[in-house]
Amino acid sequence: MTLHLAPADVVTLVLAIAAAMVAGLTAKRRATTGVTGVVDFVLAGRTLTLPLFVCTLVATWYGAILGVGEFIATYGPVMILCMGVPYYVAGILYARLLAKRIRSSSALSIPEQLSNVYGKRISILASVLVLVITIPAAYQLTVGIILHAAVGWPLPIAVIVSTLLALAYVAKGGLMSDVRANVVQVILMYSGFIALLICVLAVHGSPFTMFDHLPATHRTIPGNIGWQGMLVWWVIALQTFVDPSFHMRTAAASTPIVAQRGIIISVVCWIVFDMLQLITGLYAVAYYQLPVPAESFLVLADAVMPAVWKGLFVAGVLSAAMSALDGYALASATAIGHDIIDRLRKQPPNTN
Repeated sequence: MTLHLAPADVVTLVLAIAAAMVAGLTAKRRATTGVTGVVDFVLAGRTLTLPLFVCTLVATWYGAILGVGEFIATYGPVMILCMGVPYYVAGILYARLLAKRIRSSSALSIPEQLSNVYGKRISILASVLVLVITIPAAYQLTVGIILHAAVGWPLPIAVIVSTLLALAYVAKGGLMSDVRANVVQVILMYSGFIALLICVLAVHGSPFTMFDHLPATHRTIPGNIGWQGMLVWWVIALQTFVDPSFHMRTAAASTPIVAQRGIIISVVCWIVFDMLQLITGLYAVAYYQLPVPAESFLVLADAVMPAVWKGLFVAGVLSAAMSALDGYALASATAIGHDIIDRLRKQPPNTN
């Protein structure tokens, strides 16, 4: 689809992207080399305060935002029991069982931790698996689709430009640049969806009335997906325990307590954002034709939001995708440079 953006929307979108870029490019890190330099680049010197930790963890957890809209359009409210609750449980367990141990460890990454216990061969194998997990191709496509809909660029051009923008500040300052950009991005994410909710309530009224307009399959649990399908999502949520980006941020917290508390606070933030997505997604299903379910949020925004507000929403959706893109790109680069190349060159492990 093509979004109908007014000039004011385009200005809002450009300013939002510029704000995230400036935040990332102006982030400062210590000019260090060797092992300490790696820690500064990949883990921001292990200095993330609680607010920074929460912002970066929340922002990087929502890259497939169009996929969430597609899931709601296809299966309805069961989204919260598939793409929400299992991850909340996994996050809480991670905080309770692993967060302090990961932050207290000297290991910089999951493969490095495995190397400390099982040796270099296992760590190299783990590094290859981490690389497969963290290749950010899906997020590149998501960002490209959003830009294509917003400004009309051909999809390949949109993917290339958005990828270069997302990687520019990460390449300059590593995790600290990513985190500073994430602060802006998480504000845009929440602001955009809150604006969408306000507009849709003004246009279509009460959620109770909306619920009556939903198809029957979207008013029951488990709906079309079935109990077996729900169970699959609980298994998928276990990836949280081996997610390299999640591990990276936990290891970068300033203290073990910050890591543990930050994850719990992030879970609360996820719940709020998921409810914003669920309610607005159901409005899209109830009142609009969705030939391409993945575009449900964009269709809704295009129909109900006035100028400036629509630009803010597009900026929020784009921010969610870009934050995951640059976060996983950094994790991929760490797997290639630190966990594979350095170990093949027999570089000493991180001892910071």
